[in-house]
Amino acid sequence: MSAIADNLLAVRERIASAARACGREPGAVRLVAVSKFHPVSALREAYALGQRQFGENYAQELADKARELVDLPELSLRFIGGLQRNKLKLLLDARAAIETLASEAHARALHDRALAARASCEVMIQVNVLGEAQKGGLAPDDLASLVELVRTLPTLRLTGLMTIPPADD
Repeated sequence: MSAIADNLLAVRERIASAARACGREPGAVRLVAVSKFHPVSALREAYALGQRQFGENYAQELADKARELVDLPELSLRFIGGLQRNKLKLLLDARAAIETLASEAHARALHDRALAARASCEVMIQVNVLGEAQKGGLAPDDLASLVELVRTLPTLRLTGLMTIPPADD
């Protein structure tokens, strides 16, 4: 087996074990493979092994890969990097889900761009649970107002929250 196959198998086994340990079905857990800096050939190999969701930190890299992988019908690209207004068009054109929405200004800008493009976009709100300086996201106290706003913007489909808890907690 290749290194990609070995790694996917190992991660899937860890996910299944953890899911069973807490009474969940392993199939209910979604694996997003972070593919930044990996060549398109690696994504194709992982796709052939059943991986469908890939996370990218950089909008331009995501857009480039989306163009090169347009022939993969079930491919789902997810933007997991810091959101910038000048990159929204790239993400919309690539039909990427955005997992790092963290401000009303970005929500409105994304909605306006999607409206102009007659598109829609899946979004997740990024929450910085403990206010860690090295992590992006909004404060938990600001979550309700952003959820309320996003729900009024018809081009955005809010599907959940994204947060990265501290590694030691």
